[in-house]
Amino acid sequence: MANNTFTKTYADGAALTAAMLDTAVQTLQLDISNTAIATTGSTSGQGLLSNGSGIAASFQSIPDPQGPSALRNYGLKATVASGVMVVTLTTKAGSAPSGSDKVDFNYSTNGTTSASYTSIQVSGSTTISLNASASLGYTPTSTTRVYVYAYYNTAAAAVKLALSARSDFDFGGSVITTAVTATSDSHSVLYSTAAVTVVPRLMGYVDVAHNSTGSWQTPSKVNITQNETSNSGYYIAASSGTDSTTSSSFVAVLNQSLTVIAKGGPVEITAIGTDPATIGSATSGWYLKSSISSVTHYADIQISRGGTALTIYRMAIDIKTSADQCQLRLPPGVIRFVDFPPPGSHTYSLEYRAKPASGNSIHAEYVRMLVKV
Repeated sequence: MANNTFTKTYADGAALTAAMLDTAVQTLQLDISNTAIATTGSTSGQGLLSNGSGIAASFQSIPDPQGPSALRNYGLKATVASGVMVVTLTTKAGSAPSGSDKVDFNYSTNGTTSASYTSIQVSGSTTISLNASASLGYTPTSTTRVYVYAYYNTAAAAVKLALSARSDFDFGGSVITTAVTATSDSHSVLYSTAAVTVVPRLMGYVDVAHNSTGSWQTPSKVNITQNETSNSGYYIAASSGTDSTTSSSFVAVLNQSLTVIAKGGPVEITAIGTDPATIGSATSGWYLKSSISSVTHYADIQISRGGTALTIYRMAIDIKTSADQCQLRLPPGVIRFVDFPPPGSHTYSLEYRAKPASGNSIHAEYVRMLVKV
């Protein structure tokens, strides 16, 4: 406009000159050299960016304003073939991530004296397979919920997936993790394909049934739960079977030791029974039993945290004659304690002893320890 020479005179005698027009245009002109513009041709989460130095603008991912909670352009897919369930990380459109359509993923990087987060983008296939015989500790035939996590594996420099029956692993602390195998049958474990060294992100869940013959069925629902965490979770031990001891010192009941992640609130520890379907069978027990041979003898059961006793339950009963051997049985749920540990990783155990050992014993019949946090 600098070469224009026209002028205009208004009724009040004021004149609008070319110089005045040039100034007005320059004042109103938008500077888009550093502005992101969503436009046709961009992929999800991208904008047309220029650095203002004469370099042609190109479509680039816009920095996520959500900070460490950022998680964008993602979805989940679950399929079953021959009883094996495969969970896949997808883009919002349902396709595998690629160089032109990436999943944005932030994860926490924490240390002894500081914490931050790292932003990465997933641009390749990311899946995890759950073996047909791996039940995650769920009762067969009923529809169950399998939680899906993502985490950054530093060794592979890539995002990996993990699966669990629990929804609270993204709280932090010591993650109980192991490789997914044909015997991944615990409620208390995060099953993954690689080591988990950072706090995992809860991505969603799959509602699916695992049948009694050992195979996963077609999922009934897949859902994403962005930035969702659970306020509570539970850990459950494997069955004790028909375990017993004559030891006069405390020993752990078979399989009854669990490492859990406490969040600063109450933790409830309870001795429960096994699958209700076993009631009435020849091998069902569902109790803790003391066999005491004298009125001066007894049996103890205790719940401990980190090797320190929290509470002790004494089992004893008078007898008619010294030749008799009386038995006292406790049903599931009687042994219970509420603890208030500091946040972090703690190991709880169910332990027992017979005092004195000679002629006495204590038995655990198909007992399981349940820990709720």
